[in-house]
Amino acid sequence: MKTPQLVTCHCQQCNGVIQFDPTTFSGDNNMIVCPHCALRTVVAAPPPPPPAPKTAKLTRIEADWKWRIENHLDDAAFVWLGLGVIGFLVGVCAAFKAFGDLHEKGRLALVGGIFAAAAGTLLWLALKAAAEIIRLLKKQSGLPISDYFVFECSECKTQMTGTREECPGCGAKFDN
Repeated sequence: MKTPQLVTCHCQQCNGVIQFDPTTFSGDNNMIVCPHCALRTVVAAPPPPPPAPKTAKLTRIEADWKWRIENHLDDAAFVWLGLGVIGFLVGVCAAFKAFGDLHEKGRLALVGGIFAAAAGTLLWLALKAAAEIIRLLKKQSGLPISDYFVFECSECKTQMTGTREECPGCGAKFDN
């Protein structure tokens, strides 16, 4: 014989605690006499506890991104900055022929060096800005950004950038 699973509720008259087996009562047959006050009261089983929230593990994925244009733009920016500095130094050296004397053609070389430095700096700024814009757009659209880690939900395999409290795909709470 099965052992009854007793539940408790309170009397509607005296608020006394009543223990009962919910399997012996139905929706229409749930009136009993309270053992404390001897008045009729309705007994009802408490609602079942809410299901435990799903938990999942957040796993870091290290991937080799094929389309790392933002990194290539960063690299190109530093190349142009370096070329600008080199052009400036060559222009200054060519401007001074010997012992610091500035000759006629040297002025043209000095202007060329300054132009090279300005062009290298402007290209460096433009390429760095383009790389940051691409990173921002990728982040806003949920795409992985190169040199950043991507995380995956163990429950539904949804990939996301950055750690989170719960999965946007299945709603599972992350336990780590």
